[in-house]
Amino acid sequence: SLSGLYSASHLAQKLWAALVTHSSCDFRHLSANFIDWENQSSLSDIRIDAFLAATLHFNFDIGSVIRFCGGKYTGAYRDYSETVRHLTRANADPALIDEVTRLFQKGCPSYFNATSSHENFLTYLNNGNHLTIAMNIKKVMKTMNKEDKNAFVITLPRWIIRLVPNIHTTPQGYLIKPGKNDRLIWDGSHKYNWWDTNINSMQRSEFSPAIKFGSSFNNHLVRIWNLRITYPTHIIYLWADDVSGALRHAKYHPDVSSAFSFAVLKYLFIPMGQTFGSNTSPVEYDTLAQARNILSKFLSNPCDT
Repeated sequence: SLSGLYSASHLAQKLWAALVTHSSCDFRHLSANFIDWENQSSLSDIRIDAFLAATLHFNFDIGSVIRFCGGKYTGAYRDYSETVRHLTRANADPALIDEVTRLFQKGCPSYFNATSSHENFLTYLNNGNHLTIAMNIKKVMKTMNKEDKNAFVITLPRWIIRLVPNIHTTPQGYLIKPGKNDRLIWDGSHKYNWWDTNINSMQRSEFSPAIKFGSSFNNHLVRIWNLRITYPTHIIYLWADDVSGALRHAKYHPDVSSAFSFAVLKYLFIPMGQTFGSNTSPVEYDTLAQARNILSKFLSNPCDT
């Protein structure tokens, strides 16, 4: 009967082989709070095998795999209670404090409840990525190695996609603009047919907090003006705050992360932090940006600390 099953389904044969070969694979090291992958120059087959073993152990429940890993994958290393304490001392808006607490305790997006038909799932899986990915595959894989070693994604073999529940694959693109860094685009708004349902249309941005970034530059100018009035003879030092991996600081809730998955070559990538192209990513990060703004002013004032 197994021989007949293998003849009918190559996927079943792959699954059985993986169950046999990974039954003795020790994946406990994935739960370490810090793993030194700094010298990783390409995706690690050893770590991919460990993630596959964990996925098989947890019966393809990606949320359980992420919770097991913890540490950098969930942001568990952060002392959010200390952040909230300082925000409270700084008289931050209680609504902002609630959103920061939600981001650290539960993750993002703030609301996600959606369904997708099997036909819709297959449309996105079978059509794949934009042509710019194949045209720039070396640069794309260099980017994905960086994402992997920074624990911004979990990397698995592509063949398991059809076995993972609650998964959706979104097409990727590679954007090249003169004078700017190249960027991998998670195209959450793309449709192959007018009736397709993409991830961005599944999300409910009206349940997310309002974006206040639009007034940031004007607020910055007002602050410089007031600083000069208050300190007319002092040197005012200005600097740019460029947050590395900005969107990745807000982590997806483990149970919805697989909905934001994408595939490149033979790999399946499940993002831990927000993707560049999701319509809720700017909203969620803006919450953390507001908190950073308040804390930077509050903690830099010796009179307040």
